[in-house]
Amino acid sequence: MAGEDGQGKSGSTTTVTVDPPMVATSVISSGKVEESSLPSDVTFGAKVNFIGANFTDKEKLLAKFCFSKPTDKPVNLRRTFHIIIETPAAAGKGSPTLTTFICTGVLKANNEIDLIKVGAPTNSLPDSAAIATIDKRLNGFNISVNGFSGDEASAVKMSLNVLTDKELERMKDLKVSRGTTGTGNDVGGHYDQARHTVEIFNEGMVNGALLCLGPDPAKLLPNCSHVVFHEAAHVLAFLEVRQLEQKDQQAQRDVDAQRAHLRSTFPNNYTETTNADGSFSFSTTEAGLSATDKTKFKADVKDLEKKMDAAQKTNKAFTGIKETKMMTEFKTASKGQATVTPYSRDEKTKAEASKDDEKIRGAREEFMSEAFGIVKWDPAWLQTNRSAVKGYFDGGKHLV
Repeated sequence: MAGEDGQGKSGSTTTVTVDPPMVATSVISSGKVEESSLPSDVTFGAKVNFIGANFTDKEKLLAKFCFSKPTDKPVNLRRTFHIIIETPAAAGKGSPTLTTFICTGVLKANNEIDLIKVGAPTNSLPDSAAIATIDKRLNGFNISVNGFSGDEASAVKMSLNVLTDKELERMKDLKVSRGTTGTGNDVGGHYDQARHTVEIFNEGMVNGALLCLGPDPAKLLPNCSHVVFHEAAHVLAFLEVRQLEQKDQQAQRDVDAQRAHLRSTFPNNYTETTNADGSFSFSTTEAGLSATDKTKFKADVKDLEKKMDAAQKTNKAFTGIKETKMMTEFKTASKGQATVTPYSRDEKTKAEASKDDEKIRGAREEFMSEAFGIVKWDPAWLQTNRSAVKGYFDGGKHLV
């Protein structure tokens, strides 16, 4: 949550830290700290390696201070911090000087800590001309972004524009909307398969337009990108389900159209009965029909029976699906691999404790969605730490 904007004291330094949402359910930390209140040093009982050019002593202290704040420090989880050093001007002599830099911290398996200075962002959110180009690309897939204003809208569109054409094609007709408050696990965002709509909530948009994700200061992505990518992964995971549902709905429409045709064309020869469970049955008679009409009537009834059989099969395929091909491939690729974030770790732990197959499949989808987010903004991390999962995406297995 955003910290208060208190005024810095003369001669003091103020820092603002942001921990991007690598954990979908976490509160993004943000606040201001007076230089006078900073400790003289921060120790971890572990060796700290400082990596990156021109890492000043003050920046090293701030990096250690930021890294010390999250109590949960999973091994090899990269945390990112966006730090602004505010140096007030002398009394009555202009505005404070702001110096921005981004650093990341990683607790390694050998219990050493790497603090890596990425540097100050050298890129920016897309300007109006770039947004027009992005809009044209998204419009080509009938993907709309609604309810976001100003920089938030630019940040979401910038994030979507990272996705490949094949990924966007599989998300065709998607609506991305600005929500307010999520519930349960869906505090950052949510994908509603029935409405084919992604909602990004307040929690997912905290400092959403702040450029801080990525290892390259020239190619940083907005803070909201991880949530956008995470929800996009759910859209991809549900494609097969949506396709089966569409086939099921079309098959039922075909049956209903044929029933209406028979009722209209042969009202005295075709009779329906509504059953207690909401289904229907029908009876037929050829009485009073000419030889030509009998032939037509028989063909129409046979056509109805074929359509009913097809509808039964498509409904069974839709209602009986347990896991999509995409997720079956991920199950294979991720076997033996640790999850990638505390959120995906906790979901897996809860699901396995429940021994509920559906919850276990759901937790696996959260793992995939978190990994998809990371592969979009820090593929090198995923390659180093979860190479099999990285290979899953590189091989297009999420597009099967």
